[in-house]
Amino acid sequence: MSRDSSVTEPIKQSAWGQEERDLLIRLETKFDYMAEDIKLLKDGTNQKLAQAEIRVTQLEKLRDEFNISELAAEVKKSSIYIHDQRLTKRVLIATISGVGTIIGVLTSVIVHYFIKY
Repeated sequence: MSRDSSVTEPIKQSAWGQEERDLLIRLETKFDYMAEDIKLLKDGTNQKLAQAEIRVTQLEKLRDEFNISELAAEVKKSSIYIHDQRLTKRVLIATISGVGTIIGVLTSVIVHYFIKY
């Protein structure tokens, strides 16, 4: 037999040794496990894709319901209003404190003036 004819001829099962049979059984088992792993990966990927699709659908629905530029303008107006209210509160507290101090000083001066005389 030439080398080329041995490559093309099918190997007879009786020509295989015990080691080759064991190797084929191990390979078949590993391929079965790989097929199961691929199926599990595929199922997990499909679930993740379905969940992502749901989230995208919800985000698109929100985008369609609200006009982002109008919301941004409202948020800006609200933040300016909140800032103005805080500033007004601080100025009012400072003014009341100043007026209270002046009234306290004037009261003490008037009381000491009348007590001396």
